[in-house]
Amino acid sequence: LKHALMYRQKGWGVIPLKPKSKLPIIDWKKYQTELASEEQINEWWTKWPEANIGIVTGRISGIVVIDIDVKDDKKGDESLMELETKFEKLTTTIEAITPTGGKHIYFKYPENATIGCKTDIRSGIDIRGDGGYVVAPPSVL
Repeated sequence: LKHALMYRQKGWGVIPLKPKSKLPIIDWKKYQTELASEEQINEWWTKWPEANIGIVTGRISGIVVIDIDVKDDKKGDESLMELETKFEKLTTTIEAITPTGGKHIYFKYPENATIGCKTDIRSGIDIRGDGGYVVAPPSVL
């Protein structure tokens, strides 16, 4: 609950996910365009204290997340290094290490653009924008 409220205080959309899962407990469609209140978040985590935390990405939260996957045959870390050698790093940002050894890199949602979700833009690299969410720390998978 403490972490879910912390994310909400940043202005990010928060949804409860099933314990040890990436799947939402609730129908979260309305939370793609509406932020859950602190009261709603309190109610969810009172009902499901072991719920994982989902952060809704896109314009509603003002963030886009690059999801780097390295499990199985995914080579997200190699694809990221390839991209970093081609493009100058623009800014420092928040990064979260995922349980599978990948990472989520958070960026500010651009004002004059629309960014949705796209998988495998390069091997092991996905984008989470409008219509998406990520599993946030300290969630357990």
